[in-house]
Amino acid sequence: MKVLYVAGQGRCGSTLLGRLLGQQPTFVYAGEVMNLWSQWDAPGALCSCGDSLQLCQFWSSVMKSCWSGSDRAERTRLAEIQSAACRTAKLPLWAFDAWKGRTLRQHPDYFNQLASLYRSIAQHSGASVIVDTSKVPTYGVLLGTISEVDLHVLHMIRDPRAVAYSWTRTKLKAPRGAEVMATYSPLRSAVRWDAYNLGTTSVLTRGASRSMRLLYEDFVLDPRGSLEAVVRFVAEEPDLDRFPTSNEASMIEPLHSVSGNPNRFAVGAMPIRADDEWREEMRQADRVMVSAATWPVRRWFGYT
Repeated sequence: MKVLYVAGQGRCGSTLLGRLLGQQPTFVYAGEVMNLWSQWDAPGALCSCGDSLQLCQFWSSVMKSCWSGSDRAERTRLAEIQSAACRTAKLPLWAFDAWKGRTLRQHPDYFNQLASLYRSIAQHSGASVIVDTSKVPTYGVLLGTISEVDLHVLHMIRDPRAVAYSWTRTKLKAPRGAEVMATYSPLRSAVRWDAYNLGTTSVLTRGASRSMRLLYEDFVLDPRGSLEAVVRFVAEEPDLDRFPTSNEASMIEPLHSVSGNPNRFAVGAMPIRADDEWREEMRQADRVMVSAATWPVRRWFGYT
């Protein structure tokens, strides 16, 4: 069971990438699957098809097939186990086999349920590759402990100043809703950028079958070439007719994804271009602070 896990800091372009990959016949774009347990019972949580998660035909079928529990309390318990295991502070511990073994022994029901969930997604989608854009490196490590999962990690990186600026902007979670996405201060965003990208490189990619790095800036410059490289990375044959021929993609139909950027709801023509608003609009003090906080890691990944 191949899982293409997109790792990195949020606002790196993963939702757009996932949607474009989801148009390939052997791929299913599932969104940020790690949020499924916590969002399943949440009022207003929507699938990208526009239905609530519980009313979505795809996700209701997936959950019916894989879910061994019968009440909300059990789902909450699994979400709490996952949240505790996925804390960024615990990321260095996941580099040690002893810690992995301890966690597996403590929570076998969680890992059995997680494996059942991904099996069910594969079964009901008929896809060979599940694209999961949860991005959190610790959750990727959890997936890597499941023997049935053939984990391929795509490390997607974007300039930390662009990421920090994006996290200061207010965005609606859904086009017709009133609930907004979380925002972060530039400093907090910079710290998370360092932690997520270093964690992905130093811990997550070690446990993956294969790993690949993709810069957001390269993706928007050459989306067709980037998508073809990603498809071949997971040993699938790309359907070139479904790739964008220019820097505009046509989203013919909505997919079934959990959580993520609100552009997951968009249908129709979608431009693929660099969002460089930060270069003009970001406060100079914030730019200097983020540049300083991310300097060693940023330079390591090729950002000046």
